[in-house]
Amino acid sequence: MMKWCEKPLRAAVLFLAIGSGLFALLHSVVRFGSRPAKVAAAHAVLERMSNGIERYYADCGVLPRSSDLWPVLMTNKNSDMCWRGPYINSSPFDSWGRPCKMLLRTHDNGAVDMVLYSLGENGVDEEGVGDDIALVLPWHAMRR
Repeated sequence: MMKWCEKPLRAAVLFLAIGSGLFALLHSVVRFGSRPAKVAAAHAVLERMSNGIERYYADCGVLPRSSDLWPVLMTNKNSDMCWRGPYINSSPFDSWGRPCKMLLRTHDNGAVDMVLYSLGENGVDEEGVGDDIALVLPWHAMRR
């Protein structure tokens, strides 16, 4: 037969076990359930960047340098005569608050892609691969 003090103890242990399990489940849903929304938002930022770069290229005939990509798209900091922007009107930062990046990737056959990418959730620059969220555009398509 169980003593009167063991029943509340057993109930408390059971309550803590169930509560911690529910907390772990809720934490994983909140943490990982928001990833698709953040990835979608990062893709939207990359699309806006792509459109801005295309318009900048159409006006100036060159791509902005990667080191000053976003300031060049938002302001005419170099007083370029060709500049007719701003080419983007919203934040150039990804869902994790980091600036998006650009690189040109050359393939063995000589084809060149422009890669716009976010560093993704882990924040490590993997040049558009790994968990980076990337938008890859054939460079010839932009040089019409």
